[in-house]
Amino acid sequence: LFARPGKEGLRTLMIAGANHGEGVTTTCVILASVLARAGLGEIVLVDANLRTPALHELFPPTGVIKGLTDLLANGTRAKDLIQPTPVPNLSVITAGRSLRSPSQLYQERIGELLAELQKEFRYILLDCPPVTDYSDSTFLAPKVDGILLVIRAEQTKIEVAVKAKRELEWAGGQVIGAVFNSKRTYIPLVLERLL
Repeated sequence: LFARPGKEGLRTLMIAGANHGEGVTTTCVILASVLARAGLGEIVLVDANLRTPALHELFPPTGVIKGLTDLLANGTRAKDLIQPTPVPNLSVITAGRSLRSPSQLYQERIGELLAELQKEFRYILLDCPPVTDYSDSTFLAPKVDGILLVIRAEQTKIEVAVKAKRELEWAGGQVIGAVFNSKRTYIPLVLERLL
């Protein structure tokens, strides 16, 4: 998070995987919770995965359910989408109802949303759909400060991860790192400590 030079540093971070089931949502929630508990400022976690959203299950909305898709469909303001969570300093914006063409949201209104959120939040983390399955993440890539690619051990093929990274970079995004997820060790812990 501190890799980018400049006074502001990294403010908007997109977290994406090459395929479904790589642990992107889990990575987002853990990273957002750690940042919020570290006292680095207010954090907002945005469910930008409009294909298979999951944040509404982890942080059930209270009252009227409004989400990211309402920003496009109903002209809802960004501050009306923000919901508090039980974690101090952490808020969430859920995906909302499904859209026929979610990529339209990324082309039209997401830039405005990110600019509005930067006025209120220190960090904005976006839980995004798989890069190889949908074009949504490539529309979003140039609009964020950095991209974290989630790779699942023993599941994500190297060539698929490299292809996802290239697609994000060709779209104008900057991949700043990767999370190697679900690594298993086959060496007993006692021996591994000696290595």
